[in-house]
Amino acid sequence: MKHSQAKQSPKKNHYHLIPLIFILVVIPLISKVYSYDPKLSQFDWFPNLTDHSDLFLYYKSVFFTLTAVVMAFLILGKRFIEDQHAITAFEFYPLAAYAILALLSTLFSHYRSYGFSGIHEQFESIWVLLGYCVAAYYAYIFVEEDDIAFLIRWFLLGIAILTALGLAQALKHDFFRTKLGQKLITTGTKYNSLDFTFEEDRVYMTLYNPNYVGSYVALVFPILICLILFFKTGNSTDRPLLPVLECITSILLAAGLAFCLLKSASKSGIVAVAGTFFLFFLILIPRLKKYWYLGILALIIMIGGIFFADRALNHLLSDSIRNLFSGEKTTYDLEDITVTEEDVIFTYRGNVIHFRITENYEIEVTDAEGTILPLEKGDGFSYVIADDRFSDISISQFPIEEHMSMGINVLGTSWYFSNDNENREYLFYNIYGKWTKFKTAPSAIFTGRESIATSRGYIWSRTIPLLKHYILLGSGADTFSLVYPNDDYLGMYNCGYTGQTITKPHNLYLQIAVQSGVLSLIAFLAFYLIYFVSSFLLYTRCRLNSYSSKVGLGIFVGSFGYMISGIINDSMITVAPVFWTLIGIGISINMQLKNKKYAEK
Repeated sequence: MKHSQAKQSPKKNHYHLIPLIFILVVIPLISKVYSYDPKLSQFDWFPNLTDHSDLFLYYKSVFFTLTAVVMAFLILGKRFIEDQHAITAFEFYPLAAYAILALLSTLFSHYRSYGFSGIHEQFESIWVLLGYCVAAYYAYIFVEEDDIAFLIRWFLLGIAILTALGLAQALKHDFFRTKLGQKLITTGTKYNSLDFTFEEDRVYMTLYNPNYVGSYVALVFPILICLILFFKTGNSTDRPLLPVLECITSILLAAGLAFCLLKSASKSGIVAVAGTFFLFFLILIPRLKKYWYLGILALIIMIGGIFFADRALNHLLSDSIRNLFSGEKTTYDLEDITVTEEDVIFTYRGNVIHFRITENYEIEVTDAEGTILPLEKGDGFSYVIADDRFSDISISQFPIEEHMSMGINVLGTSWYFSNDNENREYLFYNIYGKWTKFKTAPSAIFTGRESIATSRGYIWSRTIPLLKHYILLGSGADTFSLVYPNDDYLGMYNCGYTGQTITKPHNLYLQIAVQSGVLSLIAFLAFYLIYFVSSFLLYTRCRLNSYSSKVGLGIFVGSFGYMISGIINDSMITVAPVFWTLIGIGISINMQLKNKKYAEK
């Protein structure tokens, strides 16, 4: 039975840890160019693009899925052959509900093909989502106490490689911009080299985007801190210098990751790491009663270190946090565009103006009272409105694809409409050269405060109204971009998203709620809440005198950091596999510690 004995015979090998080591060490490093057709050109809000490339997502997804399949077979073998009556931790019951709801959401989705194959700039298919659950459960049933040190030292190797890549990027020596790096990632493809959109000293490691550097650091940093703080309580070994070397390595990696975090400019990561320190203090307060002055000293050192680091980086830290939470009420010059059967209505700086193309293909402009506004000849083929209220608006008329159209230019941006079609309805000609109906997406909670969290407020405000459609089942795995109002042209214009496709909500919880359903989000939160409460009660009471206990504490605090970063970031194949694997290990360690405690009574 799983963890049923206080003492177990030592393992002769660690072959069963190979899938976990592969996820923790290798998966985050996989980087290879993949060319594909996004298969989204059928949608009006997506360009006619049939050839795109990916570097950091697709092959991670493929290899993780294959690893999850292997783990699933090994789980079946262990559960139904070796341990038919093994106990399963209570956390996994809501996790099973989450997995079932995610699968059902995909099976009944209108876009199930994308859910099974993965989508543009995501590649987090239903197989990946189920693989997360498999990885967590595999780690739980296979990892024993004498596996922890072996597994963590391999994990340190993976952290070290990522940290080295990040430090090189921070120092403007990005490996992927070198000839060798370019050759490695493009060999066997039609590409000879790749261009990167990030600044030369911006840290992204191999995690697709600097934001996920923040998620990764928040997840692993507490583990390193625990290896440093409690290295004297390391497990017995015939190599007494190994815990010391591990501690030194952890110090170097912690320093390197802290620098990488700052150079990634990941605001969510900085806030998440700060949250982990807060949780650390809550857990360690009972242990600081006798040595309270050490706690105060540590707090002073931490605050002082943050202050001087902020000064050294030209206030990057304080500015990032300030920008993250700033979201003052915003007003837009172009407040609204409404398309009716008869005309197109603009609301500009509180004034309403109507545009229509007459039966004689002439443009008529009226104000809110129906008064016809005179037009004066402007530059080229444009006309300006002889009214001070609309002095920043000009109009032009010309055919687009043989449809007589009007171009309404507001502050340098043109909006093209035409009713020259069979139904005589006004259609909008978007930036992708497609005629489409003009829509305005409903908004909630963050309306008018779309700039909060570096304009994530806009995405959240348009995502929240979707939830009422996905209470029981969601839209399906990897389908967020298909149900999100990417045709909210005015909103995207006002918030700086013109020309972009919103592929994710930048919020882990909204992502789950939309794609797998609100009910699945509740199941996921129940899974983590059970783990959080049991871990908090355990580590505020137990003695941190074993290697597994300090690792368990680090995983618990790191998972909390990841969940905090999930408020700003979403699930991504670059970091999520590490989170799920670690949380499975964490649940296993918790069970070991509890069983050992009961066995000693």
